[in-house]
Parts: sequence; structure tokens; C-alpha cells
Amino acid sequence: MDTFASFISSINIDEEKMKRMQERAEADRLRVSEAEKPKLIEDIRVALIDDGIDGFESKLSQNIAHGVSFCRPSDTEDLMRTYYVSSGGHGTMMARLIRRMCPRVKLYVARLEDEKSSSGKRFITARSARQAIDWAITNNVHIISMSWTIESTENDHDILELKKSIDEAKRKNITMLCAFSDQGNNAPETTFPGFWKNECWTIGAATSRGDASTLVDKNRVDFLFPGEQIIVDSEASAMTSSSPKPENGSSISTALAAGTAALLLFITQLVEPAFYTKLREPDRLKKAFEELCAKETGNPKYFAAQNFNLKFADAEWNWENEGRKQVGFLVESL
Repeated sequence: MDTFASFISSINIDEEKMKRMQERAEADRLRVSEAEKPKLIEDIRVALIDDGIDGFESKLSQNIAHGVSFCRPSDTEDLMRTYYVSSGGHGTMMARLIRRMCPRVKLYVARLEDEKSSSGKRFITARSARQAIDWAITNNVHIISMSWTIESTENDHDILELKKSIDEAKRKNITMLCAFSDQGNNAPETTFPGFWKNECWTIGAATSRGDASTLVDKNRVDFLFPGEQIIVDSEASAMTSSSPKPENGSSISTALAAGTAALLLFITQLVEPAFYTKLREPDRLKKAFEELCAKETGNPKYFAAQNFNLKFADAEWNWENEGRKQVGFLVESL
């Protein structure tokens, strides 16, 4: 996807926005109905709900639009740990992957609260997840990326409250993606938010051949995205003599899927503004994912990023001629 993302990032978005504003002004002059006026180009907003983000990383900082923390230090109820520091680096990795797929994305970062169980294992609190989703809704995001799982029971009070927030996000036409719990056939059924199949897409890690990874039950995921031996920051690896450690897992795949969803919305509003309004609906965007997957591999669950990328590897293309036309063909196929 790197070639395609680089191709998209080369578009003069300010010029595109100005053209669309002029088109809309002309529609106003001609008294065109509001429904038929071309929609203004907007930023694609992705809520990254995780353990924070390195807000001082130069490239990522350009994509961060807003942030909040729901992570309380254990000794106080009044203070929150900042969102622009990632406690374990996980959220920063997810942000890099989302940006890698959609360089123009605007990130809304919510830091989750984690606590320690009696056995010493750290876990995410459903309370902070609910607060984060409510915050994402108020910021009118298009996509929520959740590369984590919560193991609990359906009737737990905080889980019931989390479900209310998930339902509200779905009503607001927010596409929600979450990671499969990488425990293979042993993954508990009541793993949230993936348990709510009608509201959230569950993403699993895939091998380079398109098969589900060993710890992923392919029958319990909506889509498979590359998730083995993934170099998170390809640009950084190109600038250093040492080889970065490849990453694996469904959390990686979820971030790639969220970035792909953002990319599809971004390019669609550039070439087909009327269709963009329809694609904002999660069920329609899911169908577009299925079409894209099936077209590339014959498997409506597996997205072959490399195959997709090769179609946009022609260095001679530019946006104003062949590039815009080819993106138009892509959007039409959705």
C-alpha cells in the first residue's frame, strides 16, 4: 500500500478543496437544491482508542487533531495521565500504521485506563472504553479503531454501559473496527467489543498467502488483513542500518484495516462526492471492503495489500490525468 498511499499524499488537497468550494458556490448561484450540491471536502477523522501516542514524533504530530485521556493514576481520581505519551508504545505503532495507509488522516487519540488483576495481569477497563467512544462520538469521527479486547460477561454493568455507547456510535454512522483476541479456538466467545457482530467489524491477522494466522479463528472474523512479519515504520527502516523487529498480530491488522477504510473514504469524496455520503454508512463501507477483497483475491474476507498496491505503482501517473481516472475506476468498482 505504500506506493498508493504516496500517490494519494502527493495530491494538492488545498487546491481540491478550493475547486469544490467554487463548485458549491456556483451551485448556490444556480439555486441548486442542497441535496444536489457537491459536498465540501472534509478531513477523514479516525478515533484511535489505545494506550496513548507519542505526540512528539514529528510525522505523527501532523496528523493528531485532538486527544484526551481516561487513564487515572492508581493513587488519584482527579488527575489523568496524558494522551500524548504511549504507556507501552502500542498506540504509537497503531497510529503509524493508520497513517501509513492514509497519510491525510486526522487522528483523535483517546488513552484508555488499564488496571492490574489479582493475578498481576493488566487489563483495559470497560469504563474507560465507554468514555473514549462517547468522546469519539462528540468529535464526529468517521472511524473508531480498537486494537484490543476486553474479556468479561454480557451482564457486567460496565459492559452493558459500553454496549450503549457502541450502539450510539452505530446510529451515528461511525464504522468501528476491533481486533480478534489472538487465542485461536480457545478465544472466549464473550470478548468485547468483537462480540457485538452487528455493530463492530472484527479483524484478524493473515499470513502473506491470505490464510488466517495460527491464533486466529477465521470463522469469527469479518476480515483478514496482513498481520505477520509487518514492518511498522518502513521509512524509518530505510534510514537505519539495523533491521527493525517485525510485528505480528490482529492488533496490527486492525490498524491497517482502519487506515484502509479511511483511505477509501478519502479518495471517494475526491472523485464521487455523492457516493461518499453513502459510503459513510458502515454497512455500505463493509460491502465495499468485501468487493475490494473479492476482486483482488477471490476471498471476500482477505485484503491483499500488495496486489492492490501494484496497480498504482506507475511512476508516470499524476493526479490531474491518469491518476484521477484510475482512482475513479477503483471507486466505481466498490
